[in-house]
Amino acid sequence: MKSTQSEYNKLFNKLLRVPDLAKRLIEIAKELNYPIFKQNEKYPINLNIWGIRSKDTNTKYYNDVIVFFYERDFNIWESMVFEATTDPSNLNLEKPINSKGCAILREGYHEKLWKIGKHKGQYKALVQANPCCVIRDNNKDDKIDISDNTDCGMFGINLHRASSWQVKDEIGLYSAGCQVIKDVNQWNNIIIPLITKAVGDGYQSYVLINEMDLDL
Repeated sequence: MKSTQSEYNKLFNKLLRVPDLAKRLIEIAKELNYPIFKQNEKYPINLNIWGIRSKDTNTKYYNDVIVFFYERDFNIWESMVFEATTDPSNLNLEKPINSKGCAILREGYHEKLWKIGKHKGQYKALVQANPCCVIRDNNKDDKIDISDNTDCGMFGINLHRASSWQVKDEIGLYSAGCQVIKDVNQWNNIIIPLITKAVGDGYQSYVLINEMDLDL
């Protein structure tokens, strides 16, 4: 099973060329008044997880990214960028599983959103531990419609992987509002060891911004 770099994910390819992505995100955090977690005695790896939603409105392919970054030493930052979706897929938008409409996680800071658990009881992931706010899209087309139709609560908005046996460009049914990593190899070999070490039995917050916030 090989990892593939998608021709559809222009944002991912753009971010690979940013010389110091972690520090750029720290600047954005200051502008938006979002917290940045630095290493301390309790959390030597104090993980920051940020989703960046592409300005491309396609919902069929993984065209967003999720960035994991942390302070490795005083003011020295490590960052990793993964192809992902922060949106529900076209299939779930067209046939929402919730009668109110498909869930689109609102951009912003989501404090203590996740804990380590099992996605749908099946495999280790970051699962929703506190309420969050989503936008309900119920017009059943394949476009994301950002509106004021806000719904807040516990909806199973998790961070998980896509397929366990193949890496595909198409999202399929893997996201109905969750934040989904495309590549199972990266999930198993990089992300799960990192969150196990960094999060433990604590909470993990999450920031979701838009590509336009980057001003690149």
